[in-house]
Amino acid sequence: MAFSSSEGKLFFRDWLTRMFLE
Repeated sequence: MAFSSSEGKLFFRDWLTRMFLE
């Protein structure tokens, strides 16, 4: 799985945000 720098960071940040919110 290859992710672009921008897409990877956005996806990772969104995932972390959900984890922290929950």
